[in-house]
Amino acid sequence: MAVGLIDTVVQIDSPPRSSESILAQIVLDQGWSSSRLEAAEKAERWDRQFRNRLRATASERHSAGRVCSFDFNSSSDYMIQGSAYIEPGVDSTDLAESKRRRHRYAEYLAFLRQINPREFEALCAGILGLLGIREPTLTSHGHDEGIDFYGQLELGSALAPETLPGLTSILRVWMIGQAKHYPSGQAATPEIRELVGAVELAQAGAYSRLSTPYSNLRIKLCDPVFFLFFTTGTISRPGWRLLDSSGAIGMDGEMLAAFLAENEIGVVEGAFDAPTLQSWVDGHSG
Repeated sequence: MAVGLIDTVVQIDSPPRSSESILAQIVLDQGWSSSRLEAAEKAERWDRQFRNRLRATASERHSAGRVCSFDFNSSSDYMIQGSAYIEPGVDSTDLAESKRRRHRYAEYLAFLRQINPREFEALCAGILGLLGIREPTLTSHGHDEGIDFYGQLELGSALAPETLPGLTSILRVWMIGQAKHYPSGQAATPEIRELVGAVELAQAGAYSRLSTPYSNLRIKLCDPVFFLFFTTGTISRPGWRLLDSSGAIGMDGEMLAAFLAENEIGVVEGAFDAPTLQSWVDGHSG
């Protein structure tokens, strides 16, 4: 349980602290001990297990491409720091710059949680553009049939040599997604199943209205499709398992915030600027 509370103590840019002192603070903050001395004693007893669980959690998040706000200091196995903390004399120039970009993570996350659902859908369409889709499409509000944004990614130039122009022109994949705006909530398996069902119905051309709600979504029988599930909130553990086992791609609010921070969307003169990011979102509102 203490591992799940580490984000309340260690921020993404926090300097190194011993795992034992972090655990003692969590124990005290949660009221699991009546005094600092008792909290310190419990932390000493639980420290090894706590660190083992931290390593397992970090490994799980990294392997899934998820954000991990903490990391182990490179000089020891018991010092914990924020994952964007720059280690003087250790981190390369490129790594230090990447960590500086991630420092803005909390500001992006706050922005994601205060925009409205339609603006979040537009932001997701903008992310498709960052992924390489030339003309990302935002579906009409209220008529999306379970699909909020989509587009085709051309892979020819990356996978085929220039001597095969015919092959280059047909190597494409669809990226089709659903946006769930949960400022403080959690997405679970029903929402993910809803996305999968919506895409399968679109592939079959089956809709609840006489005409298609998607003007340029024509999925051929053998077209490869990536399913995208984006949310401003969190995703339940069963939800992550379903995403992994189904092959769908999920990004929670933390991952989206980190992605925007890494790409410096809405950054002006080295600082996060909410009005600039809002203008970028508005530019994809269709």
